[in-house]
Amino acid sequence: MKDQIHVFWYCISASNHRVTSYDIENIKSLQSRGLKVGIVITQCDNEEMDDEGRGVTSLEFRNVLKDNSIHEPVFETSTQMSDGLQLDSLIEWSSEILPDDGLREAFIGAQKSNIGLKIEKAKAAILAASGVAASAGGINPVPLSDSAVIVPVQTALAVRLAKIYGFNATSNAALALLKSQLVSLAGRQLAASLTKLVPVVGQLINASVAGAITAGFGFALNEIYKNAYIQVLETGEAPDWAKLFDNIDISGFIKECYEEKRNA
Repeated sequence: MKDQIHVFWYCISASNHRVTSYDIENIKSLQSRGLKVGIVITQCDNEEMDDEGRGVTSLEFRNVLKDNSIHEPVFETSTQMSDGLQLDSLIEWSSEILPDDGLREAFIGAQKSNIGLKIEKAKAAILAASGVAASAGGINPVPLSDSAVIVPVQTALAVRLAKIYGFNATSNAALALLKSQLVSLAGRQLAASLTKLVPVVGQLINASVAGAITAGFGFALNEIYKNAYIQVLETGEAPDWAKLFDNIDISGFIKECYEEKRNA
């Protein structure tokens, strides 16, 4: 494996303000061999912006590549980690096109710079899913014991978080455990515990409860995937999903989110 190259990142600096004929020849040479190539425009934080908030140099580079019949994916990156631009997208694309699970896990294990970006992206996905669940609960309140009505939202969120942390193709065991967790959360045991938590609304899932359940579940799952990601970084080994699930109090996350919504 160490003697093979699976993905090429062809880097062109925005600070140079031009794509050279040498660049075009190199990229086309890689293309002609059927190799996977991503074009990375670097130092984009230093370029001038147009009226629509687009990088002027990056846009020119994209047009030059297109005019030369180069249609490989293009990613704009920054010298500052706090403004990664499309760095996370570059990493996700690279992971997805690798030919097998072993390579994907090895690639994920090599990424030590984008945990913060993943956490922020996960938080945005969780809040969006919480809003969807709250809307569903507000339109049609349902019995607490029938909380499976929001399971589709939670399942979609779980898949999204898996992709953010790079486990979308390498976590069949995690997804199997996830399904059992969802079933448990949707069952009567959770309903009984939440009855004490939400005495005002009694036995109905309304907008606030639906949003809290989904947000709490999302933040708990985010913690699981984050810990799994760190475990891969530190050990290079596949995560112990059963242990990770056992160490997380999902109901505790839900309770915390509900209390935050109630006190807001």
